[in-house]
Amino acid sequence: MQFNNLKRACLLFFILITITIAVKAFAQQQNKVRSQNPTKISNASTRE
Repeated sequence: MQFNNLKRACLLFFILITITIAVKAFAQQQNKVRSQNPTKISNASTRE
């Protein structure tokens, strides 16, 4: 039982790290797009 809990904790930790890395990469991608065409982003934000 203890071993199963340890495995589950490691798995959750690994998933958390993976999601964090993915979110950071996605944010960097968005920043690149935003810096390349700021007019499109501002138009989209005003429409919403």
